[in-house]
Amino acid sequence: SFLKEAPAGVQQVVIFDGKLCYEHIGPYRERLLAEDRRERRPARCGDFAWLRQLLASLAAFLSRRGRELMVLELTGLLFGLQADALVPPLGRCLFAAPKLQQLHLAGCHLGDGGLERLLPHLSKGFPKLTHLSLAKNSLHSIRLIAKLLRGRAKLQRHKKA
Repeated sequence: SFLKEAPAGVQQVVIFDGKLCYEHIGPYRERLLAEDRRERRPARCGDFAWLRQLLASLAAFLSRRGRELMVLELTGLLFGLQADALVPPLGRCLFAAPKLQQLHLAGCHLGDGGLERLLPHLSKGFPKLTHLSLAKNSLHSIRLIAKLLRGRAKLQRHKKA
């Protein structure tokens, strides 16, 4: 709901899972485990309803107020663990951000399958994108990465022409 109430002209949205960045710190890791035990919830990545809801909110925000968005950081959000259901809507909603310059998807567990689903969006859109972070996504297919780079290079050539 916080995205629905965001004012027009927002240029940066940062939503990341602290577990990716801080789980190696003992007290933080212990706190996460204690919360999981106290609330009797299984692994944090088991429930994807909140990610679907986040994507719906992000899509609504971008379509109504996100035309000025230049930076989107979604580091550590586990889109790739349900790539079929979550990655295509992510790619589609990003097209409502024509000024997007930086997209951070590090640690989203995309894997080759998730990257393959994002490829049509990343290689054909976002003419202003200068920074794409896909670190810690267990990408192994050189073919997919090469396809992404060729698509981005082609888009840049068209932009200059």
